[in-house]
Amino acid sequence: MSSNPPANRWRRLFATGIDLLLFLVGAMIVTLVSGLLERAEAWEYQQLIPRVALIIFITYLLVHGLALYKYKHTLGKQWLKLRIVSTQSQQPLPFWKLLWLRGPFLPMLLLLAAGPLAVLPLLDSLLIFTRSKRCGHDYVAASQVVCVAIKRPAQETE
Repeated sequence: MSSNPPANRWRRLFATGIDLLLFLVGAMIVTLVSGLLERAEAWEYQQLIPRVALIIFITYLLVHGLALYKYKHTLGKQWLKLRIVSTQSQQPLPFWKLLWLRGPFLPMLLLLAAGPLAVLPLLDSLLIFTRSKRCGHDYVAASQVVCVAIKRPAQETE
């Protein structure tokens, strides 16, 4: 079995940007439809954190859950011909690893607006500049994002 090369850092960044944009649009829709943040008391700190966590979880499942279950990667990665594979076998990761070990890191990017907690997604993302081109969540899930070779039809010779 031939292994695919690690994904280019810029391609991964662009795929993450697509996934984050889809997530943010989904979160706005879930927030509006659910009404979880409509009433004034929902904005009290004790209620706000669990409600926002619920919105993030529901949104992540709705926006990325089906693609992760069916295709083993997010839509951004699919559109940019990237795949999430195991570092050991080069096979797609099981759904539970994609959801529970890698999943929390995309919504964690929202912490960039949360003062001192902003260091968490930055550390996760900066690890991509190591030789292995893997982020923190890749190490947690023992995964790697690879570029999938685009199969082109063989050219006919005349």
